[in-house]
Amino acid sequence: MESDIQRSHCMYQSRSDTRSHLRSMRPGRPWRAGLRALGVVGLSWFGIVASGTSGVAAELKYAFDTRAVIARQGFGGLAGGIACPELVPPLTDMSGMFTFYKPDPTRSVVDRAAMTRYVARVRPTDALGKVLFDLGENYVRSAFARREAGLCIVSQLRSWAEADALLGNLDQNDPIGRRQAILVGIWTSVGAANAFAIASSGGDLPHRDVAAVEAWFTRLSDAIVDDFTPPKQRRPNHLMWLDGTFNQSYWAAAAVGAMAVLTQDREKFDWAMRELHRALQKVNGDGSLPHEIGRGGRTLHYHSFALEPLALLVAIADANNVQLTPAEEASLQRAARFTAANFADPRKLAAQVGYPQSRTDDMAAWMDILDGHFQRTAPELARELDSIAAPHRPFARDFIGIDVTTMFVTRRSTP
Repeated sequence: MESDIQRSHCMYQSRSDTRSHLRSMRPGRPWRAGLRALGVVGLSWFGIVASGTSGVAAELKYAFDTRAVIARQGFGGLAGGIACPELVPPLTDMSGMFTFYKPDPTRSVVDRAAMTRYVARVRPTDALGKVLFDLGENYVRSAFARREAGLCIVSQLRSWAEADALLGNLDQNDPIGRRQAILVGIWTSVGAANAFAIASSGGDLPHRDVAAVEAWFTRLSDAIVDDFTPPKQRRPNHLMWLDGTFNQSYWAAAAVGAMAVLTQDREKFDWAMRELHRALQKVNGDGSLPHEIGRGGRTLHYHSFALEPLALLVAIADANNVQLTPAEEASLQRAARFTAANFADPRKLAAQVGYPQSRTDDMAAWMDILDGHFQRTAPELARELDSIAAPHRPFARDFIGIDVTTMFVTRRSTP
């Protein structure tokens, strides 16, 4: 049963034998080349251009650059092409979703029977994630398979886009079930966006495939924003938590932010950045996260799980020159120190919250995502996190379709 829980969308997964990965977010479009030809440079994060041109929005950039990673890592061998795997049947019916936690104040006690049903219910999303992860690996690691891998990725995603996957019958849920359905879409779309970004980094993809996938990303983003926008009519007290700022809203923003970059949707990008700022403004003085500190025996898990989308949002912000205020930067560093220290030694946190804490290697993946940011803003903290993370690397996260160690760490300690 433990393996079922580990395969679920709220647990960490690792592939210790997988070391490389993916992603730049620069789909080739003629108008972008035109902007470069016009010499549009020096753009501010909010989209005002310099170089004699005004009123033209800056091109949004993703958190990492696949081509730069390939060049940095020296990937290019592994001769031979690949055959596209069979298309993963899309998950289209999102009705009747449910939570897998027992009624408990901490919302951290897993109902194993419910978890088993949940894993079976969302199995197509897990299958898609694994296929996209492997195709991304082929793209990054093999120059000879790169074009085929890119075409396979976009083919998989177009089949889900044309089926309007992850969006069917959302309203045939109670509020908790609807949120769970949206979360399934969020976690799937982060990996899908990363895979699409890899495939897009080389350009030369079928236009109809690209258009279909981008339109689907827009629909997914619309559904996510809608669910995370508080309703006009106040929710009942027992559902007010749905409108809080915590790991779910962080993941929502990370998904919307990633897809906004791919679709060049400035409005959605700004929505994601607002959530990043809001999240950092709510970090407790000791670095704990207000919602996650009450999660009982999964307090460390949920701090780590929350730091991962926050780290992705920071990386996207950095790529687009979105500046954190000094107070927000201090909050980010406090949260990082708190979670890293308790990952290194969970006993203090266990004593603080009154529950023993479990730990898995991939709970440190966020440290690598923030490595570049902290190298610039807090070099000593970057070294501390590097030391803590090193024995647990690599962080191959098919949950979000990326080997974060390869993609984010430019210098690495030897475990």
